[in-house]
Amino acid sequence: MYPEANIQFQKPVRKRARRQGATSQDHVLDAAASLIAGGDASALTCSSLAMLLHIRPPSLYKHFESLDAVRDGLAVRALKELTELARAAICGRSGRDALEALADAQRVYAHANPGMYEVAVRRAAVNSPDSSRALEAFLRVELATLRAYGLTPDEAARMSRCLRASIWGFISLELRDPHATSFEADQSFDRLIDILDSGARLTAKAQTVGLKLALASA
Repeated sequence: MYPEANIQFQKPVRKRARRQGATSQDHVLDAAASLIAGGDASALTCSSLAMLLHIRPPSLYKHFESLDAVRDGLAVRALKELTELARAAICGRSGRDALEALADAQRVYAHANPGMYEVAVRRAAVNSPDSSRALEAFLRVELATLRAYGLTPDEAARMSRCLRASIWGFISLELRDPHATSFEADQSFDRLIDILDSGARLTAKAQTVGLKLALASA
């Protein structure tokens, strides 16, 4: 994917500059993403990454302090891409339409980039500073979708955890199930959206009833 340094140069200084400039953090992340493109996160190792980049393994530490830091960088990239897709998907929508669009955007991304999706889901639980900020940006889109149901901030936050666990869990199971047909998976996913939509509507309704009761007894 990436050209090697031009070995025809005669001057060592220019030769070194070319090699150093050829590798950057983005370059390393691009290579790491290609290694896990098939969905196998274990394919990302220091040796496999260095080999793909045509550098020695110790040279990786010029750009990332550890392999964990590389995974974190991939998670941040994936979460940012998911956030952009989700924000575009829910634009102009509300209620079940927005919820379905939010879920579909994640599912489409996961099937197109199974490795990136998997590392994002795993690293989101690690809570490194960078991945936490990227996750917070995604959660703001998720919360906006739920607030449109009329949920209070507290209820939206609770529902957000249920929503994320359900959708991320479904997609992760789907990606690992070699026997699931596309039709069956689509039907099951639609059923999941119905359940989540009903839950959000019932919660919003319960809030309204609770508020009326509180006002009546005041």
